[in-house]
Amino acid sequence: MDEVLDKEDFLDNIWDAMLIDGKLYFAASGVYLSSLVGNSDTVGDKNSVSINDIYDINQKCKDGQIIFGPKSKDDILHEFFRMGAGEFIDEENKCNFDSDDLKTLLKFCNENGQDAPKDNINESEEIEAVKEGKIFFTERTVIKLENIILLNDILGDKVRFVGYPGKDSGYSYFRFNNAIGISAASEYKEEAWRFVRTFFSKEHQGKLENGNIPLRKDCFEMMKKAYTAEDEYVDELGNRVHSIEGRVQFDEIIVDLRPLTEKEMNVYAELITNTNRCMDMDDTIPNIIYEESKLYFDGKKSLDETVQVIQNRAQTYLDENK
Repeated sequence: MDEVLDKEDFLDNIWDAMLIDGKLYFAASGVYLSSLVGNSDTVGDKNSVSINDIYDINQKCKDGQIIFGPKSKDDILHEFFRMGAGEFIDEENKCNFDSDDLKTLLKFCNENGQDAPKDNINESEEIEAVKEGKIFFTERTVIKLENIILLNDILGDKVRFVGYPGKDSGYSYFRFNNAIGISAASEYKEEAWRFVRTFFSKEHQGKLENGNIPLRKDCFEMMKKAYTAEDEYVDELGNRVHSIEGRVQFDEIIVDLRPLTEKEMNVYAELITNTNRCMDMDDTIPNIIYEESKLYFDGKKSLDETVQVIQNRAQTYLDENK
């Protein structure tokens, strides 16, 4: 990589997720993690769900059960495409949005979304509904320490991270925090790199800030130790680390912080190390999908016509931006 940094210092899956066409174009302070969460009582031992899985589960719902919370058709579609549309684009930038998979997805949204959801529920209420089997999945767009504690306090060992439904499987996604790159037109690339690479340093990555997951292996181990520590200690960087305590409030929820159990930490760490995709930072194609799908939801276009227009618009965009 360079004379100071070594690729082997970083978690392999996160490093690979950062690459674009096999090259590294930016650095980041760390990553956030996003996924759908279910209850093993209703989803079994699944750690992944496809679009067809979601549709099949929906067909088996009992009275009073719904896949997601009270959401509009558009909201459910956004939940499917929250992290991008890469599942429908191959390595040669060829689209297949006119497939049965997208038709199944749009049909599901149209049949299950509410025109104007009336019942707004907060995060803890939604997780409680998942526990009771009334809702199958809840979305966690940023899985921080307090989210893990809340999920485990309510669901216990029944927590199942299943990712966002794709064509053949489900995938959790990373979102990069403080991503920074170097302009190709810069006259000071070497100087810029000296600054950018500080984001990769152990001193920078070792700061446990705002739910940030570090990219480095050594800092990842430091995070795991800090999140499970019962007693105060001094870490490898000389920082005094206290046992996790206190309260955090987000939305209308107050979470009592505590150290994670070893089992809870292992589940969280496994989720992190098994995630190998990052959020698509280009919203153009998802926006095409949202625009055209709304016409279908409003009854102004047929399903076949909708997916064909999405296919044509998306492929034209990719062809023009090679």
